[in-house]
Amino acid sequence: FGLVFYAEAHHATASSYATVIGWFQQNRQCRFLGITATPDRTDEAMLGQVFDIVSYTHDINHGIRDGWLVPVRQAYVTVEDLDFSECRTTAGDLNERDLERVMAGANSDELGEGKRVEELTEEELEARRRREAMLHKVVDPTLREAQGRPTIVFGVTRQHAQELAMMFRRYGVRSEAVVMDTPLDERAEIIRAFKAGSLQVLCGVGVFTEGRDAPNAAVFVV
Repeated sequence: FGLVFYAEAHHATASSYATVIGWFQQNRQCRFLGITATPDRTDEAMLGQVFDIVSYTHDINHGIRDGWLVPVRQAYVTVEDLDFSECRTTAGDLNERDLERVMAGANSDELGEGKRVEELTEEELEARRRREAMLHKVVDPTLREAQGRPTIVFGVTRQHAQELAMMFRRYGVRSEAVVMDTPLDERAEIIRAFKAGSLQVLCGVGVFTEGRDAPNAAVFVV
């Protein structure tokens, strides 16, 4: 091979990618072209370790100006009792366990899962009440902002994404969650329904981040 294209080239600094590159470099004349919309990695690893030059750049503002991207309208929603001040950071991002406690009202291991209701402690019952209340505080303003438009919601954990989808359904809105262990046939059907417009809210975590084409999506909740 004389030319290799890398999509999502910000991954190219990973050791697994180095193995692949090394195989292609058996041809010493092989050239590599990396393409990415997110060249700034959270670990600050430089893509210059793999690619010699930046051949072309086209940032978000240029993409909007040239008609390739839609103008982004951002709205901040204040959620009562939502306080991120105690969230630690891990690998440059908010700690997942701390973030789950904040966004979902309580961590999953505080809920007494697997117990019958009569077996729950008062602390576990209170944790369930907090979790229920926080789901309402996120879902209700989301629906008011979305106004019926196709919406993708990013959860914190798989359970959080699934509980968000359930809460949207309790508000009478068609919603499903796609997470890492969603069966492939079920995943395909959910995404098809969203693109077809028969599903308004699509919840996920770590799934709809790269290479996802959903041009009908109008609202993203982060």
